[in-house]
Amino acid sequence: MPPNNAEQPHMTGEDRLKITRRNLPHWQLTGRTYFITFRVTTGQLSSDERKIVLDHIRSGHQRFYDLIAAVVILDHTHVLLKPNDGMDLGRIMKGIKGVSARLINQLRNATGQVWLDESFDRIIRDQAEHDEKLAYMIHNPAKAELVPDGWDYPWLFVATSADG
Repeated sequence: MPPNNAEQPHMTGEDRLKITRRNLPHWQLTGRTYFITFRVTTGQLSSDERKIVLDHIRSGHQRFYDLIAAVVILDHTHVLLKPNDGMDLGRIMKGIKGVSARLINQLRNATGQVWLDESFDRIIRDQAEHDEKLAYMIHNPAKAELVPDGWDYPWLFVATSADG
């Protein structure tokens, strides 16, 4: 059996469902929406660092994915997105985490790992789950007692029809 951290791809159903596993399982299904969570290695992100992360996530909208929502909390980030056709979720996450880490390190005048290697991702199965994850993201800053109302949190993005 391969080491626990080795990529182990399995393809089923006309190569549409891709399953890999490191410490966590990762399922990719063409045309689906994902709820993704990733965490900092240590400490917390400053206001400027949270802005960097959110701005970078937003910059990939339409180019690489359809961004539905994103929220950057002190020590973790939640994203709700649908990859564009032909885009691999692992590659999208490598881009989000890699570029934002580089930008944060530039701001800090530092080097080193900003994010934990692995992210949690979940395929959204239906509209009810989509709505539940979106509500969770909107209310997460208030739950963390960062603002009274999640809608007032500066590092929350929820797409509108004007966002394309």
